[in-house]
Amino acid sequence: MHDPRPTAGIGLHGLSKSYGGAPVIPGLDAELRAGEFTVILGPSGCGKSTLLNCIAGLERISAGRITIGGREVQEDEPKDRRLAMVFQSYALYPHMTVAENIGYALKVARVPRAERMARIAAAAKLVELGDYLGRRPAALSGGQRQRVAIARAVVREPEVLLYDEPLSNLDAKLRQDMRMELARLHRRIGATSVFVTHDQVEAMTMADRIMVLNKGRIEQFDTPEAIYHRPASTFVAGFIGSPAMKEMTAGRRAPDGGRWPAAPAAICWPRGKAMTASTAASATTS
Repeated sequence: MHDPRPTAGIGLHGLSKSYGGAPVIPGLDAELRAGEFTVILGPSGCGKSTLLNCIAGLERISAGRITIGGREVQEDEPKDRRLAMVFQSYALYPHMTVAENIGYALKVARVPRAERMARIAAAAKLVELGDYLGRRPAALSGGQRQRVAIARAVVREPEVLLYDEPLSNLDAKLRQDMRMELARLHRRIGATSVFVTHDQVEAMTMADRIMVLNKGRIEQFDTPEAIYHRPASTFVAGFIGSPAMKEMTAGRRAPDGGRWPAAPAAICWPRGKAMTASTAASATTS
C-alpha cells in the first residue's frame, strides 16, 4: 500500500445540478488531472459540497457527464466508481474497534481474512495508528478519529479520494498537523484527490491546483501561486488573501483631454504597505 496506486483523471462535462428548478451548479466544465491534489474552494453555499457529492454519486446530476479514467460514471452507483470519500463527520461505528472500522468495507466485499488483515495493518501504519487497532473510537482524540476515517478510505485502494471538509471539526493545531499528514499521504499513495474547503490556508498549502467556485461557477482553476498573484476576477481578488486586494473605481484621461468612463478595478498592492492617492494612481490594475 505504500507504492503509488493507479490513478484516474476526472472529467466534468456540462455538469449541472438543480433542486426544484433552482440551479445550484448551472453548468460546469473541468478536467481534474490524474494523481493531482485538487482543492475546491469557495464561500458557504457556492456549491462545492454539492459538486463533490455529484462526483461521488451521492447526488444525481441534472444534466451533463462525469468521467473517471475516461469512463462515464454519472449513472453508476457510488460503489462502482472506484473512489472513496472522507466526510466532515468521522462516521465511525462506536461499537467497533479501529481495525474493524478500517476493514469493514473489505469484510462486506468478502475479501479473504488474511488479505483483509494485511491491508488493515498497512493502512493503519500509513496514518500512524498501528498501535491503536484494538481501541474503540471513544478512546481516541479527534485527530486520531479522523485518521481512522482516512485509513478506512485508503484501505479500499481507490483510484480517487474525495474529502468533504474533513478538518473542520478539529482545533487549529490539529488542523495544521493534519494538513501536513494529508499532503504526506498524497505523496505516498498518489491517488487523485479532491478536497473541499472554505479555508484559504488549507487550499493554498495543500493544492496542486485550486478550483475557486462562486454561485456554482468556476471563477478560476489554477495553481495557488497563479491564483494569489494573478486573480482572474475581482471575486477571486477579494476572496483570496488576508487582507484581501483593495477594489476602487479608477479612470484614465482620453487623448482628447476628456475622461474615459470609470470602472471598478482590483489594485495589486504590497500587503502591509500604506496606499496614498499618488501611489494608488500608479498602481497596476487588472
